[in-house]
Amino acid sequence: MGNAARQALRIAVLQSQQATGDTACSGGGATGALSTTIPPASSNALKTIGNDVALESTFNGQPIGTAISGATLTITWHCASNKALTHTTVDTYVKDFSGATCPGNVPVRVDHGSATNGLAFVWSPTTGTENFNVTPAPTPYDTVGPTTPAGAPTFTSVGFPASAQDGSGNWNPGIYNGVYPSAPGKLNPGVYKLINNTGTMSFGALTNTTYTSAGSENATGAAVIVLDSSDTGAIDIGSVKLNGIDDLHPQSYTGPRDPQGTHNFVFYGGNGASAYTGSIDFAPGPSLDISGIFYMPKFTITGHGNPTVVFTGQVTVNSWNVAGGGGSMQVMRGSVASARCSATPPSRAASTANSWMSDFR
Repeated sequence: MGNAARQALRIAVLQSQQATGDTACSGGGATGALSTTIPPASSNALKTIGNDVALESTFNGQPIGTAISGATLTITWHCASNKALTHTTVDTYVKDFSGATCPGNVPVRVDHGSATNGLAFVWSPTTGTENFNVTPAPTPYDTVGPTTPAGAPTFTSVGFPASAQDGSGNWNPGIYNGVYPSAPGKLNPGVYKLINNTGTMSFGALTNTTYTSAGSENATGAAVIVLDSSDTGAIDIGSVKLNGIDDLHPQSYTGPRDPQGTHNFVFYGGNGASAYTGSIDFAPGPSLDISGIFYMPKFTITGHGNPTVVFTGQVTVNSWNVAGGGGSMQVMRGSVASARCSATPPSRAASTANSWMSDFR
């Protein structure tokens, strides 16, 4: 029975079964389901999947000979805009944080760094534009990353963690040499520069002391984590819920600007020889939710299983491999600008080349 269930899942997420999933999602809900008895009738939408399931335990090589004859197979798909999410979904037009299409139907495009499509995704609701053999996108933030202010304290293993915490057990901004902040303590607003961390940095469910909703300005509580090449350990951010956005005002605004010094970054790894070059695999279970610019041009992301990975902001990484076979859901909500339906939001969607800024949901 276990093999039959695994086979059903393997087939259900194939591109060839997109139409079947769309049928299940035609009702407009967040999920949609179809059912059949085993073996299925020839007219049933689950005929192909059901027959493959039956063949996992047949005595005569035919679906009719299955040992699970009469069993009921039910498959549930995640849905969005009446489409089944069998692969990573790229919206045809830029959407705001709520999922509503921005005014003017600003198109999203997919730029490939090679001559062929090496990605597995579906457009929603209609096919958009794809370009091939495109020169890799620039890395515009190499010299404008957040820095710790003059006189910022340096924390080491001596007296740690108390030496880096306030009276409530929350972390203070500054330079963390060989140590790093982690939950259950929260981040007070400011810049956290991590250096010389050689072991895995497990941040746990790290969040802001003052947290505002994803994609919103957090002028009094924004925080950013900065890494560099001296940090050779991996980072575990699978449960982090952090907002680094401290200034969404237009250029004409005359009040205080960038009050926490985050420059709207939430993670910054730099580029070139001094860049942080770690990686992470989002496995089943994690629930990441971060807002701001995730600028890690040398950082590698993979994901499998069913993690919930939500980026509300601009994402720059070396590569991102999303495997959806386990029903995983990775959500990238535009850029900080497009999350608010800016008049000129970035529209680049995804890429197979290195160091591309991916702004897709």
